[in-house]
Amino acid sequence: MTDPAPKKHKLNDPQWFALRAIADQIVPPSAKYSVPGGGDEQICKEVLGDVGQNLPKLIDTLEAINTIAHDLGGNDLGQLETSAHEAIALTFRHTHPKLADRLAMWVTQCYYRDERVLESLGLDARPPFPQGYEIESGDWAELKPVTNRSPIFRSIV
Repeated sequence: MTDPAPKKHKLNDPQWFALRAIADQIVPPSAKYSVPGGGDEQICKEVLGDVGQNLPKLIDTLEAINTIAHDLGGNDLGQLETSAHEAIALTFRHTHPKLADRLAMWVTQCYYRDERVLESLGLDARPPFPQGYEIESGDWAELKPVTNRSPIFRSIV
């Protein structure tokens, strides 16, 4: 990974490379299914766009990852061999579970919106509307207990 961090975002190169490396640990690339990993440049740019006001939390998370990488491997995560990434990711998950969960959520949300991933799953890379999706008609009688119940709110008059 040699491309620098996107210019309009506030990640420096070590943070950008750490994001890409750890995202590939969260969702590894698959040659079998012809899909990129979570560390794909386009997907990571989406992550940066999605975090919005949480950018300082993302930066803190990436700094924590690079601290662990320095402790275990002597360098930033993006500068270490790929074989060392798994041990660092596991240590990060063990020592910072809440940060790891948040990062995994950001990465997977962006990953499963990627057109290449959707197409590999046999889904159209489009929003559900205006075309919509077919939904089987169900048994409306199952809603009778809901429609027959008394109001669940207080009247304002």
